Amino acid sequence: PAFVLVRSPERLDDAGAATFLQSYATAWFALRRRAAARRGQKLLVLGAGGGVGLAAVDVARSMGLRVIAAASSAEKRALAMEYGAEAAIDTATADLKARTRELSDGGVDLVYDPIGGASTEQAVRALNQLDPALGPSYLKSVEARDRTTAPQGATEGWKVNSQTPVANERVPLCGPVPLFVSWT
Repeated sequence: PAFVLVRSPERLDDAGAATFLQSYATAWFALRRRAAARRGQKLLVLGAGGGVGLAAVDVARSMGLRVIAAASSAEKRALAMEYGAEAAIDTATADLKARTRELSDGGVDLVYDPIGGASTEQAVRALNQLDPALGPSYLKSVEARDRTTAPQGATEGWKVNSQTPVANERVPLCGPVPLFVSWT
């Protein structure tokens, strides 16, 4: 219906407007609605130099969160700092878990992970606590899964490895919308 249409600013072309809406709406929904982020909480953003990661940094700062950016290049880390991150971690060389805990005085409250991959498990382990009320949802996208149980794009049946608190438990996934603020 026409009432849901919004005119984009003149300075944005159609592709830029669509990208802006997707990136910022995803970040807002993930942080506000899914994670119920609160002012002063500490957030680690993986992929902080890309479009989705930068949107998460920007939205998080506007919500009063303390942001640590993680990115693979100096340029991406500098850009995340310009968007409001308080600190940045080089994912190519640093021990992500140890450096995150050091920068956040013991661990972060939230992780925003739009990329997945090798850094996901370290990021989850950098959380200052796993809330028992949330159970396995915090660990649903830990990279060290038994990938034989679900092909790429599957929505359920992945297993968390035996080193996690919910060893080998089947965890339903929620598709492209973050549950613990990760959707990989």
